[in-house]
Amino acid sequence: MKLAVIAGNLDPEIGGGATLCRSLLQETKQTSILGPEHEQVVFVNGKMIPSFCRDIGETAFYKEKDLPKLMKRHGCDIAWFMTGGGFPPPLPLPYLATVWDLQHRTHPYLPEMQKDSEWIYREEKTRLYLQQAAAVAVGTQIGVQEIRNFYSVAAEKIFCIPFPVPSWGQHRDSECPLKEEFEKLEIKEAFFVYPAQLWAHKNHAVLLYACKILKERRIQCQVVCPGGDGGNLSHLKKLALKLGIEEHVIFPGFVSEKTLQQLYKKSLGLVYPSLSGPDNLPPLESLGLGRPVIQADFPGAREQLGAAVEYANAFKEEDWAQAMIQLIKGPESGHDPVKRDAITSLLKNRTTSAYLCQIRNILSQLVALVRCWS
Repeated sequence: MKLAVIAGNLDPEIGGGATLCRSLLQETKQTSILGPEHEQVVFVNGKMIPSFCRDIGETAFYKEKDLPKLMKRHGCDIAWFMTGGGFPPPLPLPYLATVWDLQHRTHPYLPEMQKDSEWIYREEKTRLYLQQAAAVAVGTQIGVQEIRNFYSVAAEKIFCIPFPVPSWGQHRDSECPLKEEFEKLEIKEAFFVYPAQLWAHKNHAVLLYACKILKERRIQCQVVCPGGDGGNLSHLKKLALKLGIEEHVIFPGFVSEKTLQQLYKKSLGLVYPSLSGPDNLPPLESLGLGRPVIQADFPGAREQLGAAVEYANAFKEEDWAQAMIQLIKGPESGHDPVKRDAITSLLKNRTTSAYLCQIRNILSQLVALVRCWS
């Protein structure tokens, strides 16, 4: 039996989704996720990473429109869309779909959803993709309900598998970045970090208003916001200038994974005011590297992270300012037995190997299904 693993774009510049997919592929190395008695081919698009691809066995480049033909060409029997990004076509074989979010449905009014008929494109693609899937994997029960409500997918086809902590977020002894790379960020004082592409839904604006409150109270800190420009950078720079806090926020663009790890480690903590989920990777990365998290309290966040983080209303800058002040004064989470136990339990149970074990169980059901005709 041959499994197709559609991993999407593994380029680090894409963001956390690529980090997660590389972590999962590294866990299996050159062995099929189904086990050594089965074959596997990993399909990637975007920028190929030769050294990485050599370590994960048979790989093939794809364009989304060509995926159905490629399944036949490579002799694949079943498929797993490891990536929850992109909007692939349905395949002419049983496949496990992965969903990271349905943002076009939960936040249809955002600029990134309305530009160039993006909402219509996503809706048409997502509906076909999910309704023809043999099974669907999602990270939270909130996500399960969204899939059922928006697309009428049968409950027995949807599997709730919580996001794992990416493997580099489980190892705290990662190699340091080049000193000059870190110094280019021009960080002058204690700082918080918020790694996210600069889209409207990432809600950087509330952090800028929180910084204004901190400045008015003469509390010194910066917020470092690595990530590519999704179209909102100009607005954020103008807002920072208007609020008089341009020296308190840094938009360095894309940074390497090594630099990002050091930003996590050296920061006061992660601030994560994104408007949507229900699954997000940076909070897991930050906790994995031993740093506290302030998380937007959107639907599904508490299910994903429990008591391991502090929560703030996504639209109330006073909430964010107060939570940030508490961490500036000194993180107390290490002395809070409830939070400490929650973090320990989360990191212990959310491993890439545990995630893949649950995926393997679902794929094994698809193997049994294919035996009916092949």
